[in-house]
Amino acid sequence: MRNWDHSLYKKIFSFLYPILAVTAVTGILWYVRDELNIQVISLLYLLPVVFISRIFGLFPAVLTAVLSFFCYNYFFISPRFTLAIRQTQDLISLIVFLIIAIVISQLLNQDRQNLMAVIEREREVTYLYELNIALTGLKDGKEISQILAEKIFATFNTDRVEVVVYQSPDKKKKISTVVGDGTPEGTDPDLIIPISTTRGGEEIVRLWRSGLPFSTVEQQMLNTFARQGTLAIERAYLIEIDNHAKILEESDKLKTSLLSSVSHELRTPLATIKAAVSSLRSKTVSLDDASRYELLTAIEEETDRLNHLVGNLLEMSRIESGVLNPQRSWNSMAEIVYGVLKRMIQIRQDYVVDVEIPDDFPYVPVDYIQMDQVFTNLFSNCSKYAPKGSKITVRIRVWDEKQLLIQVKNQSPHIAEDQLERIFDKFYRMNGFENVTGTGLGLSICKGIIEAHGGKIWAQNEPDGLSFYFTVPRFWERSEAITEKEEI
Repeated sequence: MRNWDHSLYKKIFSFLYPILAVTAVTGILWYVRDELNIQVISLLYLLPVVFISRIFGLFPAVLTAVLSFFCYNYFFISPRFTLAIRQTQDLISLIVFLIIAIVISQLLNQDRQNLMAVIEREREVTYLYELNIALTGLKDGKEISQILAEKIFATFNTDRVEVVVYQSPDKKKKISTVVGDGTPEGTDPDLIIPISTTRGGEEIVRLWRSGLPFSTVEQQMLNTFARQGTLAIERAYLIEIDNHAKILEESDKLKTSLLSSVSHELRTPLATIKAAVSSLRSKTVSLDDASRYELLTAIEEETDRLNHLVGNLLEMSRIESGVLNPQRSWNSMAEIVYGVLKRMIQIRQDYVVDVEIPDDFPYVPVDYIQMDQVFTNLFSNCSKYAPKGSKITVRIRVWDEKQLLIQVKNQSPHIAEDQLERIFDKFYRMNGFENVTGTGLGLSICKGIIEAHGGKIWAQNEPDGLSFYFTVPRFWERSEAITEKEEI
């Protein structure tokens, strides 16, 4: 109601100002009438016409021109204080004055309308630019609906805005956003803008605004806003589809790489085990104790190799599914390292292993089995690239107040700087080492386990080889709950 009253007052004053302006100009001209001739007075009466036309438009300006015409005639054309005209030239002067005043009113009003159209267009472009900037980069339908509702609410001075997006033709998947609470629930909206999407969905914008109804220009701009929101939602939907397709494509590639690597890795140990078992079962060939021991050793080593491969596959499966949760307890890093070396007989036979861990080194809150897997994979990687008979060194020291630093160093060839980070990617193979067997999962699994423990792992070239460094926390949130059994 107040908006309606304000509009009524504005209309009344738009016709009241011409009367006030002509009255003021008439008063001033009457005061200085003896100093001015009739031609100058007629020109000065054009000033209120120009003023009113620029501010209030055509009809108030025409009213100003007519009032100026009568005042000019009544007060300044002889005989004064009457509308009668004696001389023909005075009549012509008055008619010319009225024509010029009305033409000026029309021209200035047209110029005013053009200026207002330019300003309105600039305003629309600014609002649309701000909306597009706000929507740029958004990939979630809920966020897009929220931004669209907020922009409409702020731009059009509405009491309430509701944006409803149906993302499927059956209208089961729905996103609803409401901004503003100036209208009671259950009130019918003042404007509804429905827009269909190319996917068969629908976007509905409902608006409530008390007072003035939405103008045609505002409705056109609201339609543009709604279309921009629809395009943003469509773009987000297409990005989601594209990302999903890329994930599926990458998953297929990983599966192909995994099957290729695993099939190759399984074939060699299985062939060795089968050959050894066939020789042991053969009755045509007599084997002495040394030969039998050698064949059994080969079976044991290849079985350990298969077990290591299956363990890596299981760990990678847990990492990919996000369920790799370390079961921490207080463990001795020296015990973990020596336990791995005891099991990996071939490493002890082919390499000089130096473990530099102080006897009084404190216990560390790690998952024993997972940390065992890390050292197993690192030692396995060393055996693939370092020459036999070379040295493998394990060092552990305090890195800072919160972390320990573990180093596993070997004398393998250097790695190009641009590949030092990539070697921890799944199935990554370094250039020049195509003949090295393996699934390409070992270092990736190490990275997953270390990061699950809250540490980080990296590789670094050394003057005489290559080192793997990784950190693990010295403490954890349950450090106060150490039991006597754990301390023992």
